[in-house]
Amino acid sequence: MRRTDERAIAAETVPRLIALDGLRGIAALVVVVFHYSVGYGAPLPGQAGPEILWHLLWEGPAAVSLFFVLSGFVLSYGYLRQGSQQPLSLRSFYLARIIRILMPYALAFLISAFCVHYLFSYRMTDPKGQVQFFLTEWIKASSMPFESLLMNGMLHKPAIVYSVMPQAWTLSVELYLSLLFPLLIVLIRRAELLFVGILLLVPVYNYLPFKNPYPLMMTGLFHFMLGMMLARYRDCLTSLSLMRSAWRRWLFLIFGIACWDVREVINIPMRIFHPFSMTLWDISAFGAFTVVWAALISMPFQRLLCLPTIQWLGRISYSVYLLHFVVLYLLVPWLLVLGNALGITGSAAWSLGLAAAVLLSLALGQCFYSAVERPFTRLARLAAKTRDKAPAVGASPVRATY
Repeated sequence: MRRTDERAIAAETVPRLIALDGLRGIAALVVVVFHYSVGYGAPLPGQAGPEILWHLLWEGPAAVSLFFVLSGFVLSYGYLRQGSQQPLSLRSFYLARIIRILMPYALAFLISAFCVHYLFSYRMTDPKGQVQFFLTEWIKASSMPFESLLMNGMLHKPAIVYSVMPQAWTLSVELYLSLLFPLLIVLIRRAELLFVGILLLVPVYNYLPFKNPYPLMMTGLFHFMLGMMLARYRDCLTSLSLMRSAWRRWLFLIFGIACWDVREVINIPMRIFHPFSMTLWDISAFGAFTVVWAALISMPFQRLLCLPTIQWLGRISYSVYLLHFVVLYLLVPWLLVLGNALGITGSAAWSLGLAAAVLLSLALGQCFYSAVERPFTRLARLAAKTRDKAPAVGASPVRATY
């Protein structure tokens, strides 16, 4: 009877988890647009930033917050959903994470390193001074020996910038969170009050009187634990009496979106390592929590996220995330040079570059997904299902079988 109930819960949950795939795809697209707008400037000459109405389309930090919360939810949901007593096999879990995350990253890094070392030209990044490209990581990396470039790909470095793949700092956070995941599962299953206490104390860490060498690691932990809390209490949050009224749900969602886009709402510049800047990340984490929660309970939102095109974006989102800087650094500048030669400058050149960045990133992402990510994903699923003699952690006193 228990197994039948668990299957019913799983079947009822499938559309909701598919919707989260679509949410991840939208977030990946936002990151591409954000990095383009950072590298090539605002959409209109002299404009300080995009219009408020469209700002969420290129609010990259908010999209990253969504990635971290989604990661915490999706990784832990199978272990924390109502009625689940599934144990966590350390060997299978770590092997699956290595195959699913690190192997595609390693190949994407080799592609990026080859491009920066053999194909990249600094002069192409600012054709005739028409378009500003001030992301200088590849400029620095292009002068490195190839052996040094390979060392640059080690994700264990506690740093914010990776010269070959600047976006890889988020994967470094994911790596450490994956290492902590079994311990977090034990805490939330057997010592929920301690888990909640740690969750509330994590944002305070950046204000302590000693230097934090990697503040984004702590705020990443806060995001991840929020996602785990959502996985643990999804059913309770869905049935809250406060949310039974439609206008209350909308009010809560609007408040959450304001928190998610807090950097634009308060509109003041922040130093990235300043403690208050980390507070903005933590506020954004609550907003991302709200958006994921909305995707789990809102049928119209789920129908939107389950559209075939959005689902396709979700499938290739990791590949797009891994390789979009190759497009931004290597392919878009050549297109802008061609556009300049044809007399396309200013905002027209900016729009041309944006369209090219999005379309080429999606095309390259699809190719990488088909050739690399999908085979590794299937291999990771097989590894996760493998029975072994490794100890299982986080299980209830009554052990469940796979």
